[in-house]
Amino acid sequence: MNLKFISKKTKQLNQKEISQICKLKNQQWKFKYKNQIDWFSSNIKLEDIHNFILIKSNIIGYTCLRKKKLLIHFKKKEKKIKYLHFDTLVVDRKHQKMDIGGNMMNFNNRIIKKNFKTSFLICEKKLIKFYEKFGWNLISSKKLISNSNIKKKCMFFNKKFLFSKVEINIL
Repeated sequence: MNLKFISKKTKQLNQKEISQICKLKNQQWKFKYKNQIDWFSSNIKLEDIHNFILIKSNIIGYTCLRKKKLLIHFKKKEKKIKYLHFDTLVVDRKHQKMDIGGNMMNFNNRIIKKNFKTSFLICEKKLIKFYEKFGWNLISSKKLISNSNIKKKCMFFNKKFLFSKVEINIL
């Protein structure tokens, strides 16, 4: 099977790709197609990065890396850093037994490193081991400050943080 790996900024996507992304996301999160399109239009910025895997011209794996900022607290200092918010990992149901998720994660990690950024994600506890296999690190809930009520687990990639607290501004 011939997999094609693509990485594009939002401003480079065409309508067919956006439509396929929203339909694929709808396999995991059951909203009306129009709601997916509306969410995409409202929340995705022109410089956000979209990584996907194609078979022929069909998107079968997708991740969005959104450009954000976070505040790191070092003992008595604070530092804002830019990061890529890992927002969505979805694989087409028909291709879930083919390690598309693993291929997608390796591709995402290369894109994150290529952009010289750290990345951050929020996930269910049951997914921690999956992300750890790809070099992601769990953030202790004792070190996390957030402007939203995060009940899930938070992880980061491509940075060794020696911080006392991390403040994440999630919109």
